[in-house]
Amino acid sequence: MGEQQNHVDSVNEWVPPSGHTTNPEPVLTPEVEALFPGGEFSEHMQVRDYELDQFNVVNNAVYSSYFQHGRHEALAMLGHDVDAYARDGTPLALSQLNIAFRAPLRSRDKFRVTVAVAKVTAARLVLQQRIFRQLPGDGEELSASAEATVVFLDSRYQATRVPKPVARWEACIRLGRMHSQSGRVHSMQNRYANATGHAYRLS
Repeated sequence: MGEQQNHVDSVNEWVPPSGHTTNPEPVLTPEVEALFPGGEFSEHMQVRDYELDQFNVVNNAVYSSYFQHGRHEALAMLGHDVDAYARDGTPLALSQLNIAFRAPLRSRDKFRVTVAVAKVTAARLVLQQRIFRQLPGDGEELSASAEATVVFLDSRYQATRVPKPVARWEACIRLGRMHSQSGRVHSMQNRYANATGHAYRLS
């Protein structure tokens, strides 16, 4: 059992009482950093022939399955079984998925699906995802990108709070992404300073 394909129109965001924190400060552990280098998880896959359409390219509808598999594998690597949450009465549901198609995938193409955390709220996870087709050598080509919003449902199939363990892990991954972006900015600043002898300043 995977994500419920319910469309959730509205979610009552849970706001903690004044002075109360929902989760401890996230800590970027070496294990999380290894699984999500730069705050991004990758799952490697290959196109199967039955996923092609009459034009011999992967049908657009199949991409949502690729993205779903990437999300589930990212959670599984962190010790969160999507099926277990469903059995416990808090299934994972896809609230919204926006896909931008860039370049087609064809038979036997090898590719990877990435998952990065864009935002974590009390009731939602917003994930940035991409699909990269492997090119000859070490190159890659962006095939599709997506933003996925997922929620957890209660026994009445209404959106409920994100389980605390999931929220903590997702916050750690987002922290890793922020560290990676900060490192790239510092690297750019250092290269500019070395080349010009002047400190790099943002206008």
